[in-house]
Amino acid sequence: MGPLRDISFWLEELPSFAPNAQRVLGRGWTFAPIIALAVTHGADRRADTTGELLGPVRVVRYDRQQPRRPLVARDRRVYSNTGWPDKLSSMTTSEFVKRKLSVVRALAEGQCGGSYADACILLASVVSALAADLWPGRRKDERRFAECWTKYADPTLHPHRVSVPLLVRALRRQNQDATADALAAARPQAFAPGHETHVLIGVQVDMSEAEVLQVCPALQPADIRRYSYGPVFYRHVRSALVHEYQLGDRASSVAMAGNNDGVSYTNRLSSSSTSSTGVVRQIHYPSSWLESVVESIGTQVSSSTTSKPLPDPTKWWLTGG
Repeated sequence: MGPLRDISFWLEELPSFAPNAQRVLGRGWTFAPIIALAVTHGADRRADTTGELLGPVRVVRYDRQQPRRPLVARDRRVYSNTGWPDKLSSMTTSEFVKRKLSVVRALAEGQCGGSYADACILLASVVSALAADLWPGRRKDERRFAECWTKYADPTLHPHRVSVPLLVRALRRQNQDATADALAAARPQAFAPGHETHVLIGVQVDMSEAEVLQVCPALQPADIRRYSYGPVFYRHVRSALVHEYQLGDRASSVAMAGNNDGVSYTNRLSSSSTSSTGVVRQIHYPSSWLESVVESIGTQVSSSTTSKPLPDPTKWWLTGG
């Protein structure tokens, strides 16, 4: 298997490469805004399954018998700005994140046919990539995503707050009405009669984990943390979009709160609502706020002097560690 610098054809040959591109893309490349894909040819001139996308992405070699299982992942690298050169230039984690965020902003603004959903998918992918570098392995993606978000996001952005509307809703669905009532009573401006349709802003209604425990000491940390911003984003934005290309029923792409740079809530009529007005609150993450969170995670990971990869925690933060 030759290195990518020995690729036997370049950009001008992409038209003849199209059938092979379709073949390789069918083996697991799913992100749409791909500029070009270069694939090393084998001795028999059949396309091999090692490729590299333009931009700082993971290079993965796939087993022909099990094409969706990554066997080898090299350092993220990009082609230099001179087109298709002979050598590859390395890229730092911070540079990787900044380049991806420039694409996120373009997608969020509607460029290249992009949308809020597309921007969120890429933002989540960046956090997942950083988390995978810190704690490599399988069957722990949500836990390491939440760990990365919690450990490295800038606390001044309040990324660790607990979504009180979503936690109250979950408690009522679990028939824990007394606990839900206590939590709602601590935020009368959001849940008192006559306030069911009030447009909520995260910094006004949401709480820290310590505040939730003070109001509801019977709750376990793991039960509370499932409704903090990071895990909620993972389940109801990232996973919902990746698997079904639509947000989960706890999240919204529309902001009802004007001039707000942080998390807010959108009111929606629903038959599943437990309020007399039939309104449910859906969390909204502004793409600009998400960009700031992801950029801060990248900065902290990049500047960390701790040797990587890290050992898995004895107990992950998401599960109460």
